[in-house]
Amino acid sequence: MESVEAIKPIKPIKPIKPIKPIPWVYIYSPKYELFHHTLHTGVADCSGFAMTPRFFPQSAFSGLYKEGTHFMSGNCIKFLVLVEELRRHPGQHILLTDVDLIVDNPVGLRAYLEPYKQYEITYMQESPGSDYSNIGFAMIQSTEATIQFYEQILKELQENPDLHDQAYVNERLRSFPGPKGMFEGGVLLNSNYYKMGDPFFVIQSLCSNETYEKNLWEKLASFARFYDLEPLRPLIPDNVWETLVWYYQTTNPAHPLASLASSVASLSSSSLPSSESPSPPLPRSDPSLAPS
Repeated sequence: MESVEAIKPIKPIKPIKPIKPIPWVYIYSPKYELFHHTLHTGVADCSGFAMTPRFFPQSAFSGLYKEGTHFMSGNCIKFLVLVEELRRHPGQHILLTDVDLIVDNPVGLRAYLEPYKQYEITYMQESPGSDYSNIGFAMIQSTEATIQFYEQILKELQENPDLHDQAYVNERLRSFPGPKGMFEGGVLLNSNYYKMGDPFFVIQSLCSNETYEKNLWEKLASFARFYDLEPLRPLIPDNVWETLVWYYQTTNPAHPLASLASSVASLSSSSLPSSESPSPPLPRSDPSLAPS
């Protein structure tokens, strides 16, 4: 009789090491509370992130929209928070982002970010293929070098309030001694470069207007393509909401917002896009809708 080979014991399976959550830090104020809701609820169920919202009263942003400068010039809160959070998480990577982001597939986003942990500083590209950093989405490791780097940037911005923070960060990054990278693949991008229907993880909604109301309207026109905004209606100023409804009635009658009643009279408000134009400026998130 042939000998029966002894069955080798099965080696115990090593448990899969869970992915450590990345602290996701963002700043918001009462005027941007609606974006806090869309970001936090859209990502909170993903165990790969530890959502870390930082609330500031509206008075902390009272110096914005100064004539002749970028509307965010002179505000250092983002870098003040960044330095605090880097000190709070030694050795860890954290995300510091804008609050007004459109996020899809946070689980996929978390997996996408993992290889970029080889860098101490990684920023989103300002445009596809660009080597210019967009500071609206960053992953930064807390090291002695990064803390010193951002402490110096904070100091310079505090002493020179007319500096544009993004331009200054790009200037200083050239001399940063540690490893730095940029997110690639076209899945983290701003609304200037997003084509409706393309897959993405993050879209940064841009704006370039001289008032809060116009900027909010432009952002919400992009958000309405991905989110149901009606539950957030109490957080949206009446004139901005009316313009949003009117815009979709004019440009996309099939959109759910187009079925709502709109008061055309509200469009004459001086805080809204100029009534001399037949329609408000087209939101940048969908270039395919631009008139030919």
